[in-house]
Amino acid sequence: MFLFCFWPSFNAGTAVGVERLHAITNTYVSICASVIGAFLMSTVVRKGKLDMIHIQNSTLAGGVAVGTVATSDIGFHGAMIIGTLAGMISVLGFHFLLPKLQRIRVHDTCGVNNLHGMPGLMAGITGIIIVFVGNRSGFLDHLTDVCLSGGKQRTNNMQSAYQAAALGLTLCMAVVGGLITGSILRLPLFVQKYENFEDEPNWHLPDAGEAGEAGDAGSLNNNLDRRFSIIPVANMNKNLQRRFSVFPS
Repeated sequence: MFLFCFWPSFNAGTAVGVERLHAITNTYVSICASVIGAFLMSTVVRKGKLDMIHIQNSTLAGGVAVGTVATSDIGFHGAMIIGTLAGMISVLGFHFLLPKLQRIRVHDTCGVNNLHGMPGLMAGITGIIIVFVGNRSGFLDHLTDVCLSGGKQRTNNMQSAYQAAALGLTLCMAVVGGLITGSILRLPLFVQKYENFEDEPNWHLPDAGEAGEAGDAGSLNNNLDRRFSIIPVANMNKNLQRRFSVFPS
């Protein structure tokens, strides 16, 4: 809920003037639409039921997918289309793509690819498309004379090429950075000795003799139960059974 309410601050943080208004409204509309898309697609892939993983993650995909064009004049209908598609694509990623990645030992424990990767790729493609829709993207307002390929006179085709180049560069940086990080985490220094966390490697645990000196744990728990319980457990259970039983015994 916190991310749902404050996601516009991510997209509108560097915007000013009317662009900030566009970023806030477009983000809210898109993220609300992604809720609808996520619920619909989750119901479809789960055959009439909802998956909590989809609801917790894919409902935020609209905020990611609209990020590139959040400050543009895409209209409420544009934000709704982007958000709905993003919610659906994110659910499909969780349901179909994530299990396949796990088979080839590509670990995505938090579903980052489905919530940020795929909607982020969609945002980049959307930025390329919006450039061709008149001047709705507003890219000319952010160019200067020192920019390459014409500066303020840059054409829509040239701007779309730069958008595509930026998307490709981002993907390359993400892949290379991920490979480097994964290689570092595979070093023996970071290899976990146990599949599940255990206290013994990091904490001193009393043995049977020390536990006996401190007192039997079972007796201690029983004494605490009797000392701090207002109603004895046995009597309390009987009282609860009589109070909430539909058919009196």
